[in-house]
Amino acid sequence: MKRETRDKGERAAQVQALDLLKRQRAALRTQERMRRTMRIQRARWAELVVLAGADHLDDAQLVAALLRAAEDGRDPTLREEARRVGDAYLKRRPLPPHLT
Repeated sequence: MKRETRDKGERAAQVQALDLLKRQRAALRTQERMRRTMRIQRARWAELVVLAGADHLDDAQLVAALLRAAEDGRDPTLREEARRVGDAYLKRRPLPPHLT
């Protein structure tokens, strides 16, 4: 009887350990997926900077341009104008296939 109780306890502990391991592995997969997504997004942003011809700007100038664009993006009229300008530019100089 004692052995049977001990075996059940050990089995319960094993099940808990396996469940914990499964959750940890799922969390690691999720983190890796998020890191991969961010790597891809950062590469896309870098390529867009080059495509726009803004790769000659220093860090401060690039940040200032992005801050200005973010501020303008709050105004629907300015946001739509920026979209029109960007669309026109991309028609003349389309995105590389790996960015679409």
